[in-house]
Amino acid sequence: MDATDAMLHLDAVARSIPEPVFPPDDLNSQLSGILRATRPFYDTDRELISPDIAVLQQVSIYDTLLDRIDVIRSEVQSRRDAVYMSMASCSSALAPIRRLPSDVLRSVFREIQISQ
Repeated sequence: MDATDAMLHLDAVARSIPEPVFPPDDLNSQLSGILRATRPFYDTDRELISPDIAVLQQVSIYDTLLDRIDVIRSEVQSRRDAVYMSMASCSSALAPIRRLPSDVLRSVFREIQISQ
């Protein structure tokens, strides 16, 4: 798989992440009133709140996705580091300091011949 395919797959994965589901706004205002003690907690409130708590347990789904993303990121980082090290070795071998230009070598050998 080349980099373009990998990016397309990542884009598809990003689009497949489920959208969060939040409780209705009217429930949030009721909860706010209960928590601020501006309205009493009725017996029927428990029946309204319990299903929404189950919906909010989708946090574990996001935690699982994030854990998997961390593993994949670590693998990609490891591969990137290996490529970087290989690239650094190759570029170091080609660096001008590793080889002298031919005109410098000729000058050195001429000087040696003259001095002998």
